[in-house]
Amino acid sequence: MTTAQFSSLLDALGEGLYERREILGLTLLTALAGESVFMLGPPGVGKSLIARRLKFAFQDSESFEYLMTRFSTPEEIFGPVSIKKLKEDRYERNTNKYLPSAQIVFLDELWKAGSAIQNALLTVLNERIYRNGDEVMETDIRCIIAASNELPNESELLGALYDRFLIRYELQSIKSASLFTRMLGEKTDTSGDTVPTDLKITRAQWNDWQTKVENVALTESVTNIIHIVREKIEAANKKEDDPQQHIIVSDRRWKKIIGLLKAVAFVHEREQVQLADCFIMTHCLWNQPNQRDKANAIVREAIRDHGYALDMRLPTLRKEIRAFADDIEKESRIPVTESKETPRIVAQEYHLVNSKNDRFAAEKVRVVDVKNLQRNEGKVINYYDGENKLVNRIETILGNEPFTLEVTVNGQRETLQLETHREEYTRYISKRPHKLVQAYWEEWGEKIEQFLCEQEKRFEAQQPNELDQLPNHVLIGKESAALIRHNADNIREELSSLRMQLEKAQHMFRTPEWQHA
Repeated sequence: MTTAQFSSLLDALGEGLYERREILGLTLLTALAGESVFMLGPPGVGKSLIARRLKFAFQDSESFEYLMTRFSTPEEIFGPVSIKKLKEDRYERNTNKYLPSAQIVFLDELWKAGSAIQNALLTVLNERIYRNGDEVMETDIRCIIAASNELPNESELLGALYDRFLIRYELQSIKSASLFTRMLGEKTDTSGDTVPTDLKITRAQWNDWQTKVENVALTESVTNIIHIVREKIEAANKKEDDPQQHIIVSDRRWKKIIGLLKAVAFVHEREQVQLADCFIMTHCLWNQPNQRDKANAIVREAIRDHGYALDMRLPTLRKEIRAFADDIEKESRIPVTESKETPRIVAQEYHLVNSKNDRFAAEKVRVVDVKNLQRNEGKVINYYDGENKLVNRIETILGNEPFTLEVTVNGQRETLQLETHREEYTRYISKRPHKLVQAYWEEWGEKIEQFLCEQEKRFEAQQPNELDQLPNHVLIGKESAALIRHNADNIREELSSLRMQLEKAQHMFRTPEWQHA
């Protein structure tokens, strides 16, 4: 399947429908991945219409549709018991024209069905097989779509049946006023087949695509994002006091998510999954609608902040360069702690001043004003009392003695003393390391530089192709694409920063101060 064919098929399926392209695309992708969809929404928003439209994407396909009630029986879903087989002492159902023989299945108000129906659906949903008496029947079901205007009850919310619906999607009424107006005047027969024959998927194509989807490869960056999203979900659950609000994703669902991501890559004519495809997993993570924003934020933050970072081994590279620089500094510079007299600073912005007599009343002066003073050029500055109130404003110069100021009061020169204290500081003395140590550093630095060069080349070789494909992605918007570009820019900047850190460390021992002493 080409991207153009997938897009054209979505256009045809969505003819006469508004704000439904995303769910149509997700449903078609789910069918390609051999999975199932659950749609949540009030009556009248087109849940059953989506399922009926999907049928038209396939040539010669049969659909099965049923509205569940508390009184629905297995015979209504899987077919009546065969009288002929009973006479042969075999309990089998006649499944023709029922769910096991269909390609597209739509089950409305699924949660109202009894346990006999729900239990029988488990293997159909997960393995696409139906146990018909003693016979294990392999079905040709491409997609099972369930819908309801309510979620399953709390005991079923995390149960096996709900877990098997990979995509969860909440359908709402049309939000756009202009599209709502167009819908009111729409003349297209929404119940009819809107897909041209040349766009319909044949059985041969379907079988071929299933193999190709399975053969799509996962990139390391995508695998890393899966791990990060999983860890972020676990961290979010620990912060949530209400267990009912925990986002629970089983190992089975993670495995199925990979299959969906492969289907996304396949319809974009790629042989491997890319970061952009990972945004789709948002629709697979939430259990309740109020968790959707949290799941979306987790996925977006993981892609924005980590994206290609782990793929480029940046955490390892950061750690190695830091260790390299620390080892050089430890062996080539000896820290010496000393102290010096320095003006005391109070309240983060004042120096304390002392006058030898009472002609000048002031206790504080601003640090910034003192910094701007010169010896031979007076400047008018403010002086304050102990409560930081202005008490004097007078021309001042730096004094001849350290930490002194000079002012003229009533024609007489007055020297003000800044209160000081001893302040410790560290200075470094260069140390000549042994030649063997220097040789070790050269070898270590060369290995880091070689690894850094490999990552830079790998990144630049990978990025142009992947970033250039973003505008043509059928299922993500400009905002999501911008997050990937943001991450790529950050990685490029960090690679450059790491190179500068490495070169600085190498410079420390290649041209140290002791060589010029």
